[in-house]
Amino acid sequence: MEIFDPKSIEMNKRGQKTEKQVKEIKEAVQPGLWLYVGLGILVFGGCFASAMSAMGGGGAVSIFGWIIAAVGLFAAVRGFSSWNVRRKLLADKVQSAEGTVSLQFNAETTEGLALAPMGMAGAKASLPPGDYRFFFLETRKYLLGAEPLSSEEELRNGLNDALANAIGYDRSQLDEFRRQAQEGKLKTLEGTPKLDMRQDSVTVYEQGEHGEVTVFNYSCALGGIEFEISSETHFAILKDFPYRVYYREGEAAIVAMEAA
Repeated sequence: MEIFDPKSIEMNKRGQKTEKQVKEIKEAVQPGLWLYVGLGILVFGGCFASAMSAMGGGGAVSIFGWIIAAVGLFAAVRGFSSWNVRRKLLADKVQSAEGTVSLQFNAETTEGLALAPMGMAGAKASLPPGDYRFFFLETRKYLLGAEPLSSEEELRNGLNDALANAIGYDRSQLDEFRRQAQEGKLKTLEGTPKLDMRQDSVTVYEQGEHGEVTVFNYSCALGGIEFEISSETHFAILKDFPYRVYYREGEAAIVAMEAA
């Protein structure tokens, strides 16, 4: 329950954003680079094209200048759009609604409103499955925070269900895994895992031709041991949570995992 800040929840209930939430909005939506660089390119391209035309430069040179200006205009428009979104987010009133986070970590209100994962520095990836009172903004359905309505045990069970579903076993087997660990048949590690995602290029051959494809490899390191995991498991392991991992000695695969 340490991930829930009572002071933030109380401020959100009063319709106020915390300083941390305002900072996260500003960090999540940063229009500056697109806006100012886009305006600079737009001015440069327009001046270049105009100068070439005035000097009697070739049509191709002038067209090149206008193409540069068009690129600048696109960047500036995108920057202005981001600035407008941030302005709305900072001005929006805090709204609240009850809802759930599913095993797939989708945050949805009881009215069926899907909330975006951008708030709380990625709140949807930091909330165990369960029932909540969500605090959000109308713009982009930006999720600011959440108050748990489920008990700590219910949240723990929801997280363990999600892990079992991702790794591929029935949660009822956890008691058996615990017994095997006591008997020394399985090894255990406890702590906050470090997750990693690596992008590699692999050569594939098909019908006499070959090409490069991009593959993603996921891993989970704990206690000095690195385990290979699937993308589903990578997504189900919430950051900053302590876990207990069950594995067989000498194997780089996780047999089971539960919230510690």
